Amino acid sequence: MTAKRSVRGRLMMTLGVLASLTLMAGGIGWLGLTRTERTLETLQAETLADVRRVLTLAERGASLAALAPAIVDARDPAGLDAGRRGLEDRLDEFLELVNRLPALGNPAIAPTVEPSIVRLADRLDGIVRNLIDITAEAIDSRARLADARARVAAAEAEARAGTIVDADIWRGLAALNAALAAVDIPEIEAARAAFPAFAAAGASPLASRLATLADVFDVRILDLSIRNRTRFCLAAIVVSSADLTSMVKIYASAVERSGRARAETTADELRAGKILVLLVGALALIGSLGFANAFMRDVVEKLRGTAGAMRRLADGDTTAEAPGLDRSDEIGELARSFQVFKAQASERDMIERQLRQAQKMEAIGQLTGGIAHDFNNLLAAITSNVQLILDAADPGSRTRLRALRALEATDHGAAMVQRLLAFGRRQMLSPEPTDVDALIGDLVDLLSSSVGAGIALDHQPAPGDPSGAAVHAMVDPGQLENALINLVFNARDAIGGRGRIRLATRAGTDGMVRIEVADDGTGMNPETLGRIFEPFFTTKPAGAGSGLGLSMVYGFVRQSGGRIAVASEPGQGTTVSIDLPAVAAPYRPAAPVQARGADTDDIRRRVLVVEDDPTLRLSIVDVLTSLGHTVAGVASAEAALDWLAAHAADLLLTDVALGAGMDGLELIGEVRRRHPAMAVLATSAYARELPPDVPVLPKPFRREDLTRALALAVAAPLSPAETAPAPIA
Repeated sequence: MTAKRSVRGRLMMTLGVLASLTLMAGGIGWLGLTRTERTLETLQAETLADVRRVLTLAERGASLAALAPAIVDARDPAGLDAGRRGLEDRLDEFLELVNRLPALGNPAIAPTVEPSIVRLADRLDGIVRNLIDITAEAIDSRARLADARARVAAAEAEARAGTIVDADIWRGLAALNAALAAVDIPEIEAARAAFPAFAAAGASPLASRLATLADVFDVRILDLSIRNRTRFCLAAIVVSSADLTSMVKIYASAVERSGRARAETTADELRAGKILVLLVGALALIGSLGFANAFMRDVVEKLRGTAGAMRRLADGDTTAEAPGLDRSDEIGELARSFQVFKAQASERDMIERQLRQAQKMEAIGQLTGGIAHDFNNLLAAITSNVQLILDAADPGSRTRLRALRALEATDHGAAMVQRLLAFGRRQMLSPEPTDVDALIGDLVDLLSSSVGAGIALDHQPAPGDPSGAAVHAMVDPGQLENALINLVFNARDAIGGRGRIRLATRAGTDGMVRIEVADDGTGMNPETLGRIFEPFFTTKPAGAGSGLGLSMVYGFVRQSGGRIAVASEPGQGTTVSIDLPAVAAPYRPAAPVQARGADTDDIRRRVLVVEDDPTLRLSIVDVLTSLGHTVAGVASAEAALDWLAAHAADLLLTDVALGAGMDGLELIGEVRRRHPAMAVLATSAYARELPPDVPVLPKPFRREDLTRALALAVAAPLSPAETAPAPIA
């Protein structure tokens, strides 16, 4: 305890000195910053107010200049009144702002700026108000001009409609149109001079009407005059706005000079404060370094060593050691904690590797399962057609020999696909409560002579349990046997002639039964260990194995709801651990059910085949036809129901997966509802959850498998009157 207090005491003393020096430096800095804060607040209040006035003044002046064209565009008195009100509001705000410029009255800033801005504001006010009046005249002038244009157009239309028109009338119309199209007053005056003098009395109606149009020239001259005055006002507004902008810039420069002077004063105060803070900080730093150096000699060096060990451990160096393990103070506790963390970093790397391996195996399993499903359909079609070729070949002919070799190859392919389905967890399983120790005991007796004379095959059963639940697993016993045989033979190959293979069982604490297959063979390196469950991966020489055995074991265990793990090191042997779901019920094997005539049924039946793969459908139809049955084939469940509505059949043979629409199970349910006397048989290329009352024929299948499945699917033989099949359309 003395050492602990010593470390803590030295640390507290060092921290106390550092805290005292820090508080002193902070207090001095706080006083300086407080003074600077007051100065900055004053500078901000004064400078920002002036800047705000500059920006607002510039914005209001620019808005007045921008609003003037909108006034000119007014087309009626209502629009003009609305624009006038908006513009007058802007003018009032602008003049009020100009009158509230107290800083401009200071001769030290700009003695001539304020009067100039006031004069410009008054001038801009007068120009804008004059523009409003001119715009009112323009609205009235545009109305009169539109009326004049309408009257001229009407007269011109009347002249064109007449058969005989005086030449003076055409000259008058031409003069009026020229005046309406003129762009300056001299052109209008020239058009007026060309206008004939029509007498109102005694003239034709058209000439009399033209005489009343002489005011068009005055209306047009007034319109051009108003336009010219409008342009002048707009130009004057632009000039005044530019002058106002110049005055605002002068004002802004004055504000800038004033702010700069105040900023220089504040900067002097800040420099003085910084120098003082630096001096105090330097003293605090010197004192802190002295105390810190004394502290680091004992405590911090140990902490640094521990931190270095942590970094090396993070980089994968499991030999890293933290200093101070023999100390009884906090440093010793930290070093001992590091040792625990190192061990845990090693309960985590293993878990991460297992997780990556599980993710990889999951992806490979999905891929291989999908490929196997499609390949089974192809094998089924090939097997059926090769069977037909074999049946048609003469005994002893080359064709028959070739067909036999092809069937043997398809059998090998089917076995390989079955292993792929097992790895992809899509094989057909029949799980039942299984006495694992009894199964392993029988298997050891069977394999003892197969593993070689130099290899001992031992069985270590689990300790007995009164309830019997500890050694029973819910699993397919046949597939479990195959999996254990694969593991035993792999262990045999790893031993190489002389050694020991141990099969042990024990009850887990998580509701699982564990089976271990251990050998004292050559073991595996990490790279090989990471790939052993991959399909087609093998360490055996070419031709010595397909590499599907362990992948099948992996898929079977996972599909059974269990888990599998492998521990191995070069030269240390290998242990494969399989965990399977435990059950309480003891194993009671069910007696196999055999239908009458299962292998010898030769009754000819009417069969409807439902298969969406056209090649496989035709192959199945040909095989059934060759067996003497009357067969029809359709591609979908809907087509099957339509066919059955018009024809009779003894048995429905349907694939489970039928693509879009109703699947095979739904079809079977509907057929049983509509035709309860009809037998059913399902085919499937991979495992799926099927009702127990639906017989299933796995793909691919030989003719013998099909014959046996048909016989088992039929509950009872048909009556003699029904043995002759009726023709199927």
